[in-house]
Amino acid sequence: MNKTKKSHCVSRVLKSASFVFFLFGLGVCYAALMMNAAEHHDGGGVSATEHSFERRVCWDGLAYTQREIAEWYGSAAGDIWEAPVNAEQEITVVVLLSINDLRDVRQSSSREQHGTQTEARALLNKLCQRPEASPIDLTPIWKGWRAYIANHNQCNEIIGSGIVALKAERIPNSSDPNRCGAKRLDFFVYRSDRSAVRLHPGKKRATDAAIVLVPDKVLQNTLMDVALIPQIDRIPLKDGFAMLMNHSENDTDITNGATCPWPRLVANCGILAPQIMGAETITKVIIKEVREREIRLEFTQSDATSVLVSLKQLGDMYGRKVKVSLVK
Repeated sequence: MNKTKKSHCVSRVLKSASFVFFLFGLGVCYAALMMNAAEHHDGGGVSATEHSFERRVCWDGLAYTQREIAEWYGSAAGDIWEAPVNAEQEITVVVLLSINDLRDVRQSSSREQHGTQTEARALLNKLCQRPEASPIDLTPIWKGWRAYIANHNQCNEIIGSGIVALKAERIPNSSDPNRCGAKRLDFFVYRSDRSAVRLHPGKKRATDAAIVLVPDKVLQNTLMDVALIPQIDRIPLKDGFAMLMNHSENDTDITNGATCPWPRLVANCGILAPQIMGAETITKVIIKEVREREIRLEFTQSDATSVLVSLKQLGDMYGRKVKVSLVK
């Protein structure tokens, strides 16, 4: 009888131990599953701490954390975070045509000189017939643009430091008598030093309009131009605020940049700059309203849309910090 009771007790102990080991095994499996899920959530094993301190370079050449991008762009932050390159990579401007390329281009186009002139004039006429719009990238639609420039009498002056873009653009506040008074349309050759040359092809090479050099300070009115401004040339927000306060009158026109070189100021607005500049050309900038410790600027684009930007002093009376934001 005692042996039976003892055997029964041993059996109960073994069953209890097995159940405990079973529960322990379930716990281990659950912990492994949670760790695996956490790794996938953090992007292939990157810890949340590492991810939060990672920075990525945006269009303006500056690096931002994922949290900083999320604060500005909300639900769109995911796409923007995946788009930029890593902060360690260099951002370079591709030169499409340099003076060193002239010999090769001329040899390959020696029999096409007349054709390139005809092509250039035909393209100009075609684009002039279109309604006014944003600048048009010519490199995909003008096959012989390199040959046209390489065989131009002033090719060296046109190429300069190296061509980085070629666009057709309307000239603000202009009038073309040959186009019923419409705004004049020219081909803008942008160079790597942020200057440009305006071209206006004629029916013959001899009837081309004289080339017009456009200084870099005139060109900084599109997002691309602002993005090319080196960091050393960008104006800190507090310095720009001080400049504007010296001309603190409502509706003051500062488009020409004499009062304040606003493109250099916008270039320092970080990830807000694309929203300020938009996809169009900025045609007008005014000091819309002056308040105590705040200045509001209105940026008008070529399609007549506008955006209102606030520069506000924070902290003490010496304005040690200035915050920029969009006014809805």
